[in-house]
Amino acid sequence: MGTSRQRASDIEQDGQPEGRRRHRASGHVHSVGRGSHPAAGEDTGSSLLFLGLVLLVAFAPLLRGGYAPTATLVLQWLGLGLLIVAAWRSRPLHLRGMEIVFLCLLFGVPLLYLLPLPADVAQWLPGRELYLQAESLLGGEAQAVQRLSVSPLASESSWLILIVPIAVYVATRALSEQMQTRLVYFFFAVVLAQVLIALFQFATSGGMSYAIVDLLARAGASGTYVNRNHLSGMIEMALPLALALFLYDFGGRYQKSRRGGGLRERSIAVLNSTNRPSLIFLLLAVLFAIGIIVTRSRTGIMMAMLGILLTTILFSRRVGGTGTFGLMGQFITIGVGVAIFLGLAPVLDRFSVAELEGDARWPIAVSTFDAAGRLLPFGSGPGTFPDVFVLYQPVELGRWFINYAHNDYLQTLFEMGLLGLALVAIFLVLYLAQWARLVTSEQWSRYRSLQIGAGIAMLLLLAHSVTDNNLRNPANMAYFAMLAALFFSPPGLPKLADRLRKRPRRTVTLAEANLASRRPEGSEPRVELGDPEQAVPRPRNPFMD
Repeated sequence: MGTSRQRASDIEQDGQPEGRRRHRASGHVHSVGRGSHPAAGEDTGSSLLFLGLVLLVAFAPLLRGGYAPTATLVLQWLGLGLLIVAAWRSRPLHLRGMEIVFLCLLFGVPLLYLLPLPADVAQWLPGRELYLQAESLLGGEAQAVQRLSVSPLASESSWLILIVPIAVYVATRALSEQMQTRLVYFFFAVVLAQVLIALFQFATSGGMSYAIVDLLARAGASGTYVNRNHLSGMIEMALPLALALFLYDFGGRYQKSRRGGGLRERSIAVLNSTNRPSLIFLLLAVLFAIGIIVTRSRTGIMMAMLGILLTTILFSRRVGGTGTFGLMGQFITIGVGVAIFLGLAPVLDRFSVAELEGDARWPIAVSTFDAAGRLLPFGSGPGTFPDVFVLYQPVELGRWFINYAHNDYLQTLFEMGLLGLALVAIFLVLYLAQWARLVTSEQWSRYRSLQIGAGIAMLLLLAHSVTDNNLRNPANMAYFAMLAALFFSPPGLPKLADRLRKRPRRTVTLAEANLASRRPEGSEPRVELGDPEQAVPRPRNPFMD
């Protein structure tokens, strides 16, 4: 996590006392760790966590987006390493009670599906009739009906992959705000590499062409992911972060100088004071938007449009950190976001209608919902959708093997029943509660702006999961956990030195200051300054006797 000075660097820029007040009002925060005093291995532990996260972020999408067995195994080992390092570090984790409860439930509830059950209980479970008939015909014991999960091996694999997002969340929360920001910058580099690969795939499919109609008629690019929707899900998580940093840094130098004149003069001053990081983030946002377009993912383009609109609305009053342009600037910023939103609509319409005709998502969703109702209240078990859905697959989809419901929420209901819905509901409550803590009338720091961008990115992927399985992709699962750790971090954490101080600092009295200044050089002090138990009495005023 670095030194205490590194952890408080971003907070000091916008006022330490205000940050502390926000921290105290943000709810109860629990310290999870072996102690609160920094140890010699603190810097080493932070560096190891950061290095492990960098390796995981870079490696996650390389082998089919983490779906390859080798990639999954490597990600799980990296996750275990991160958890070990996080437990070894001496500095505590500042996790709220509900966060700890949710993490325990997320890891513990799937484990329930692997516990052995009595034969009578297993026969009572709904949706197991066909398995019981197969058991009686084979004359043996079907192990699947002796547990909540129909396929224990698939549920075990689905349970072990949860090590990756949990480890990424814990490790990211253990980093300082400065290191978290650097991790986001590295995430930008990984996304940019995927965008460049996608652009090359898009341009070379069918030969080079500069005609817009020909380009839009081509198949979408997928980078190193299995399909284009997963790549668009990755890029749409980076787009609001880049826009948030751009809007915060835009005109940042102007904020430090005097502001005067009309709107025209202020606008010219802000444009002239734009620093290079602001332009870099703008360029990244443009490239990310182009990357989503070349994937030809309908939902991805819709989420990009929504992300741009939400980011411009939320940051319209805080361009450059504060309201640089005033009320007129808010309308201009929102107008630009609406214009981009409307400008991307024809691109979406260019290829959406033809592909909607052959899309099988709707019949899959209807069949999944119907089958989930028959499997209530516990479902068929985590990771068992491909094995069980074939029993409920409609005839018109019989020629295809359906391995995902292409709707994470319906698939969760199918596999985990009411327990899965409870986990989703708890997470949404935590998510909305954190928004209430972050969106305040106070001035946003740069780190707070990054948190707002992470919250928007999470919303986009949650919405995208209605039509796809992005949250079941190992790479996007890890990136979502990283953004969640950034979003749920308590804003305005106090300095480490302030947290470790044994007693509050007291302002030195005038008598103590005079006594210290009159003390002969080299002599021992008679009084420890700031010690309330040895405070020097005030001089007697003879006129008050």
